[in-house]
Amino acid sequence: MNGLARGLKFKALASEGEVLELLGEGGQGSVYRARLQGRELALKWYVQSFLESVPKHQANLTKVVSLGAPTPRFLWPSALVTIQDRSEFGYLMDLRPPEYSSLNAYVARRVRTSLRNALVACYQLADSFRTLHLKGYAYRDISRGNAFINVATGDVLICDNDNVVPNNSRETGVMGTGNFIAPEILKGNGAVPNTDSDLHSLAVLMFQILFLAHPLDGKRWANIRALDNLAQIQLYRDDPVFVFDPRNETNRPVPGLQDNPILFWGIYPQSLKELFIRAFTVGLRSPADRVRESQWTGCFIDAMDHLVYCGNCGQEHFVDAPASVPSSAYRGFCWNCKRVVSLPLSLRVERKRIFLNRDTVLHPHHVDRSQEPNLDRIVAQVRRHPTDQSIWGLTNHSDRNWVAEDVAASGQVEVRPGRSVTLSPGTRIQFGTGTSGTIEA
Repeated sequence: MNGLARGLKFKALASEGEVLELLGEGGQGSVYRARLQGRELALKWYVQSFLESVPKHQANLTKVVSLGAPTPRFLWPSALVTIQDRSEFGYLMDLRPPEYSSLNAYVARRVRTSLRNALVACYQLADSFRTLHLKGYAYRDISRGNAFINVATGDVLICDNDNVVPNNSRETGVMGTGNFIAPEILKGNGAVPNTDSDLHSLAVLMFQILFLAHPLDGKRWANIRALDNLAQIQLYRDDPVFVFDPRNETNRPVPGLQDNPILFWGIYPQSLKELFIRAFTVGLRSPADRVRESQWTGCFIDAMDHLVYCGNCGQEHFVDAPASVPSSAYRGFCWNCKRVVSLPLSLRVERKRIFLNRDTVLHPHHVDRSQEPNLDRIVAQVRRHPTDQSIWGLTNHSDRNWVAEDVAASGQVEVRPGRSVTLSPGTRIQFGTGTSGTIEA
């Protein structure tokens, strides 16, 4: 018997727990809802065949538990689980909250989210794996099946962290998932999954989130009658071609069959598209030259700062123009209704421009150049005046007093936490961090 029956007792953290119900099954084992010390948790229980194929897995899992979650985005193994008279074992982790959907469901369009939230998801994935990699560990199996998204916020959770190992380790045999695996790993020749191959898998996953398609599945994929092993070797190992490779048009998406990447490639800003071009041209051939996580996160932040809403149809639109171009001179067309998009006011902080939409929030890095990006903390928010709906302001949610100066009127006013400054062109705001910004039309 490999499975666990409801009510079966197990040992973890020097306490006795109870198996409640089966949640899902996979190649390595099954996941159950369980109860321990009054808490409901997820219990992953390995099948014997997997454990026999990876004899050092328990030792590695013990290290993973001791390491602790690199960020709260990881549903990290918290304790090993044993059952009397059973040679197999398992581990406990937090349950996935019900508001999180699988990325498989998202890419299949069974659940949907906004462009901004898709960028938030990609930012969190890149930032989470960056933190893991900086600790000297590789994930080795980044794929749609190992992450979840809250479509209402863009927040992500990463599961199946039991396969994490020290970078370049040969201790366990997990090689990755299908068409997420880097070409050098597919080729074999002694290569093992590591942080460089993680970067390829991460780029594939983020492309799928943003473009709802695989970056190497274009015309050549569409022409395949049977996607057998030989075909996959050609597509992903021996001769991979990016669907938007600027120097090779043989694998472009097929209109009418692969419309998602065609549509979204025309929506996102050029700076983001350039990173994907690099990831799936130079990055396919040279693992050391792949796009790093910090380059992705910086680009995602810039894209979010340049997102506005079409005043005609309400669709999200990216202002793909240099910050030196005045808003009044902008002539960008909405991808949906094809009309010129009128831009809202913006906040210029040094050479950066952040567009102030009805739902714009500012984070520490926006108002303090010494701060690393942290999308979990809000220091300012655009809000409508409670009694005059025609007036919009920027509310101070930081722990510092601001000083707002109306340049035209030569007057200053202190903006304490919880108070707002009216959004008016020419107003300069000192954020109390040594950084100031100016509201522009």
